Amino acid sequence: MDKRVIAIHRYRDSLTSISKVLQWVFLVAFFAYLVVVVAVVAFALLPPSGFTRIEPASGILLLPIACNVAAGGTALLLISLMFRKIALGLSPFCPSISKALAVLGGVLLIGVASDALIAPGTQIGSISATSMMTFDYGGSSQNAFNFDGKGLLVSIFCFALSIIFRYGTVLQNEADDLM
Repeated sequence: MDKRVIAIHRYRDSLTSISKVLQWVFLVAFFAYLVVVVAVVAFALLPPSGFTRIEPASGILLLPIACNVAAGGTALLLISLMFRKIALGLSPFCPSISKALAVLGGVLLIGVASDALIAPGTQIGSISATSMMTFDYGGSSQNAFNFDGKGLLVSIFCFALSIIFRYGTVLQNEADDLM
């Protein structure tokens, strides 16, 4: 067998085994995230004795927080599903992976946009004299605007990767047709 073919098989095996681990890492992270979200929401809706509910002044302010939380969970789940496809033997250069990367970019963009609508210093949850269970949106409440530049760059990066992977899909299909 040609040395290049052997090297390709070796890289493919490494990619598959790494993807098997990463699919579970991101899936566990998703479920941990889900547990935390459920716990905070439960504490906010039904505060235990000794706890006081913290919530924004208006119910409409809950919408960007809900979008932000949903975007975080969806991103973790999408990443896990992409690694699962690769772990099952699919090439990274396939339409489903490039579409998933584009969707991931959109989900992250929703997270960035919703984060910008949340007033810095906003907290939702429950608090007691000694502990708290909250979604806490950092920064002091004196800041007028909250912008996540890194999140925007990661979103743009995901969109760019989806285009690169789509191009890789075309090249792989052409190479498969030549063989």
